[in-house]
Amino acid sequence: MRSLLAACLALVLAYWLDIDAPYSAASSVLLVINPVQGAVIGKGVWRVIGTLIGMLAAFILIAEFGQMPWLFMLGFGFWLGLCVMGMTLLRHFRAYGATLAGYTVGLATYGAMQHPELAFDQIMGRGTSVLIGVMSLAVVSTLFSARSIRARLQTQLHRLASATAEILATNLSVLHCKGDGGNNP
Repeated sequence: MRSLLAACLALVLAYWLDIDAPYSAASSVLLVINPVQGAVIGKGVWRVIGTLIGMLAAFILIAEFGQMPWLFMLGFGFWLGLCVMGMTLLRHFRAYGATLAGYTVGLATYGAMQHPELAFDQIMGRGTSVLIGVMSLAVVSTLFSARSIRARLQTQLHRLASATAEILATNLSVLHCKGDGGNNP
């Protein structure tokens, strides 16, 4: 239900902000969903980082090779190869971010070769839709999380207090034994 609510929120925000491909914001939500709240945040952060890096690469490739499709494709292929290499070297959500950095160039520049004057809008639209999707899921996941941080903090505080009391008891008994001249074992 949280994912569905977040996808609807992302779609409404994307339509409200008049983004070219509002469904892309909802699909970002659906690509980041996870039953664990920390994983939602972690995967979302790396989705945003990968998308931002991919947007930067898209800007550079369009700026340099916007009028030369073959060179653009070669540059895109080289960039994609670097990102795949990064994906194999990294683990977990970092690898996911490297993958996103690679294919974001293709998604962000789709159609820009025919209309290079629209490249900036397309690239920014892609980044905006991903950010809206990730933020929508993070907000909904945080607001409607089944797990309370209060219970975890209380458990951690109880463990810390118990460990502290045990250390103090051990140190006091050692001091007490040293204070009586060593007559009591």
